[in-house]
Amino acid sequence: MSFDVIERFFKLTLDNVYRFVCAVLFIAALWGASQDIRPLRQVARLLVWLGAPSAWLASVETWFAARAGALVVVSVLLLIIAVVFAMRDRWGSRAGATVLLALTALVQAGAVFNVLATATTALVALMIVSLIAAVVTWRAGLSFPEWLSHTWERVGNLGVSIVYAGTAFLSPLGWLLNEDSSPTRGSRWNPVHVKRVDS
Repeated sequence: MSFDVIERFFKLTLDNVYRFVCAVLFIAALWGASQDIRPLRQVARLLVWLGAPSAWLASVETWFAARAGALVVVSVLLLIIAVVFAMRDRWGSRAGATVLLALTALVQAGAVFNVLATATTALVALMIVSLIAAVVTWRAGLSFPEWLSHTWERVGNLGVSIVYAGTAFLSPLGWLLNEDSSPTRGSRWNPVHVKRVDS
């Protein structure tokens, strides 16, 4: 992991706000699932605890409840797209956070366990097929296919992306504590990269 990824993780950017919100929603979904409470209801409880207005979430929850089927379809499509992007080697992208957001939406719709069971079965089947192919090519004395090593690498990238996105709830600590004293602001991934030039 490069220093730029760590630097960006601790900066207040729109990307980091998105990651932070997705991580907090996912943690609320996990916490609420253990108590049989939906994520929006859990967020409403958190807002009440913080003293923030939460009455508007009731209408949002009613709107989602009336469209649970459409929410499942959109969430599954979003999950598929996010998983494909998370399997790339850029762990600092928003794909891991989008995976968490899609899972949170599936928890809200009440279909997360069915979708996760199907996705886990497909992933395990892919791993078993790649393992069998590796053993067959090794026993036949053939050269090791390149796609096999890429399969395991992609699954590893997916796992790291999701874990990295899950730790984004710690990022406000970085926003509070990290004051940049260097002559450069931003990073190569930020839209604005300002560098002071000494004359």
